[in-house]
Amino acid sequence: MLKNIIISTCISAIVIMMSACGEVPKPVTKQLIKVQPIKITFPKVDPITEEKISLNNLNLTTFIKKLSKYKRYRHVSSYKSLRYYQGIKVEDHKNIISISYINELIASSSRDESKATFDFLYEKHDNILIFKYPVSYTYIREGSFPVHPLLDSLENLEADSKNIFSQLKNFSLDKEYKLIGEINSNFPTKSIYANFKRMLGNYSYRENVSESKKQSTFKLTIKDQYIPLHIEVFPYREGSKVKYSARIPYKISQEGSTLSKQDITSIKEEIKKIVND
Repeated sequence: MLKNIIISTCISAIVIMMSACGEVPKPVTKQLIKVQPIKITFPKVDPITEEKISLNNLNLTTFIKKLSKYKRYRHVSSYKSLRYYQGIKVEDHKNIISISYINELIASSSRDESKATFDFLYEKHDNILIFKYPVSYTYIREGSFPVHPLLDSLENLEADSKNIFSQLKNFSLDKEYKLIGEINSNFPTKSIYANFKRMLGNYSYRENVSESKKQSTFKLTIKDQYIPLHIEVFPYREGSKVKYSARIPYKISQEGSTLSKQDITSIKEEIKKIVND
């Protein structure tokens, strides 16, 4: 009698396992508490270039990845034929930013991916950017026996998504100003080149120095940030000519720009002062 019960129980367990293996897990939708949209109004024109602000090619995915407490989606470990991947994956799908929290197990003949996905909607209107938090999200737990767990609890994943959304108000546009100019001087080439080395210091120690021309890159300090300033000095008439160039990164947010025209003027004056020191 006991033997029959044990056999019957084993058969039942096998049936359950086979049934579980055969079932295709379906995504579950969970409702979220409504959150007010975030509206960012950028300046209509770039205060440096005076060009109209464009909201094309927004680098939202990189910005959002930095806001999450979870690391980017990556390979974390392996055991024999098993490989584990986990982390956050952010994708931009034309006015929808999909944020997926993934915990994945890949074997030689199977793949179990458990994830929760939050879709942020966004709209662009000239110089205005609007973000909308989702009213719901989906999650799915894959795996035969046992079910592969999510990256974290639903409560923690929801909290992270809300934290990301709240910080979108700080999103800014990445810009770059190309500084190019030249200065004529009565001082000799050797003296001017020495001034840059003494007053700025080398950004890179790769130099191209000869009697006819001296080239190098120096450390230009702009608001506590080192910017590579490329300098070329060569004899010109009775003195020298200095050509300089730099790429200065700055950001534009709804608060304004991190770089001003006065900053550009001050940089040019500093370079001129070094040349004629």
